[in-house]
Amino acid sequence: MRPVVRLRSTGSTHPRVGSTPSSSSRNGRSSGTAITPPRRPSHPPSARTAQRARTAQRVRTARRLRTARPARRRGDRGRGTTPREGASVRRLGASPVDVLLTFVLLAMGLVSVVQSLSIGSVASTVRQTLETRYTELQDPGTLNGAAMISAVGMLVIFALVLWWSVVRLRAGRRTFWVPLLGGAVATVFSSIVFVIVVFQDDGFVAAMMRQASGG
Repeated sequence: MRPVVRLRSTGSTHPRVGSTPSSSSRNGRSSGTAITPPRRPSHPPSARTAQRARTAQRVRTARRLRTARPARRRGDRGRGTTPREGASVRRLGASPVDVLLTFVLLAMGLVSVVQSLSIGSVASTVRQTLETRYTELQDPGTLNGAAMISAVGMLVIFALVLWWSVVRLRAGRRTFWVPLLGGAVATVFSSIVFVIVVFQDDGFVAAMMRQASGG
């Protein structure tokens, strides 16, 4: 006789692995059946998410601008301006009157320098003045050398005065006295040069000695 094999019923209603679920299990009507929820469709980001993204972008942009901004000076912190902006707003000279006087005096100094470059005319003028007031010179040609040295010195002094005036005007300081000082220095320098040359002339020295002794 063949043995009889009995199958035990587990009472489970779950479908076997690899088997096709019935229509009732697909519709979820049978009890105890695991139902997989449908996937939600992907929606575009909400308005709140977009606002957060824009805010984060603004914060990153502000940080980059802050790191790239040049350092401010101590005097510009209270005004909220950068050094470049402060330099563009800074006025020229201490006052408009100071600027006007400075440019007028510089123009007068430039005219004097240009006139001193005509060495022959300057030497002739000095010679006529000396001969009219004192006496004739034995060697009038020495006045040409004195006029040349005076012209070169006045040119150098004017260049220094011009440079110093521009520096002080850009710094907003009072500047009108700089051309005055330069003119005084140039006059003293030119006078010393001519006096040295003239006192080397024997005829002029003899005339000055006679005049001093009352003869």
